[in-house]
Amino acid sequence: MELQHGQGVVAGNHHPGHRPADSLHPLLVRAQEAGEVRDDLTEASNVSTIVRGLVGRGLLAREPDPADRRAVRLQPTAQSVADLRMIERNWAESFADTLATLTDDQRAALTAALPALRALAAAGQETSTAPGE
Repeated sequence: MELQHGQGVVAGNHHPGHRPADSLHPLLVRAQEAGEVRDDLTEASNVSTIVRGLVGRGLLAREPDPADRRAVRLQPTAQSVADLRMIERNWAESFADTLATLTDDQRAALTAALPALRALAAAGQETSTAPGE
């Protein structure tokens, strides 16, 4: 699926002649591309390339597997753990700032929706890890 010039909108930037539903087209294209990337990442040669890159950047450490000389164990480095914690902290702060802009009723509605959102996330994980994927 290819996005044609002038199709869709940038979030919050509606153009004359485009319906709000048009903004879904770029999102659908991105979702399709993400699925293709996921499929590509499962190729052994692609995984090896990614691992080499992460090792080279100091984010992943390769250790020999004592039980199997042909295998290696991959461990996150202290740097990658620190980077992840910083990213998580920044996301949490940003999310908290955004939640603070909501009314009490809106926050209550989100709280009430949490069980359904958790079920949705769990169903998505089950689907993405189903046999034959």
